[in-house]
Parts: sequence; structure tokens; C-alpha cells
Amino acid sequence: MLNKFKKVVLGLGLLVLPMVVSAQTQSGLAGIFSRIMGLLTMLIPLIITLALVLFLWGIIKYVTAKGADDHAGAIKTIVTGIIVLFVMVSVWGLVGIFGDTIGVNPGSGGIDTQNLRVQ
Repeated sequence: MLNKFKKVVLGLGLLVLPMVVSAQTQSGLAGIFSRIMGLLTMLIPLIITLALVLFLWGIIKYVTAKGADDHAGAIKTIVTGIIVLFVMVSVWGLVGIFGDTIGVNPGSGGIDTQNLRVQ
């Protein structure tokens, strides 16, 4: 159990290492938000990939199932994978649409204030 914990901590440490190295570029609240957004940017595709693997694992379980109980468990896994995929991709799309609406583009420094009109 402890060995598995060490592997998880090492993996997360390597995942966060680029943000720690670039921590000196921004300070204060903007730096914290920047690091959180960087982490979320890396985690969203990972979660979608895990949901796809869950869906495919359910299909494999369904094909190799021997009895009715195994089929029911496999169908539950497939439905869970589909729901997670749908929710993640939908939220990702809605965030993209919202970002385009207010003028925040991925990788930009913030809101494009040159095109905003104040009335």
C-alpha cells in the first residue's frame, strides 16, 4: 500500500513540476489562479481519457461475460462511461463557448479589452 502511495505522489509531483518551476513568473492571486488553471488544463483531457478507458473496459467485460449478472455489471460500466464522457465533453464545450463569448482565448493573458465597448 505504501509503495502504491509513493508512486502516486511521484506521478503527481512530476505532473505539477512545470508549474512549480514557472512559479516565479507571476505572484499573488494571479499566480495562484494561473497555476490552478494550468492544473485544470492538464487534468481535463486526462479525465476524458479515463472515462473513455472505462467505457472500453465495460465493452470488453460485456463481450467476455459468461452469465446474466456479468452482463448487467458490464452494462452498468458502459453506461457510467458514456455518462461521464458526455458530461465532461459538454462542460468542456460550454466553457469554450463562454470563453469565446467574453473574449478569453486559451493561452491568452486574459480578456481582450480592446474590443470591449462600455456604454
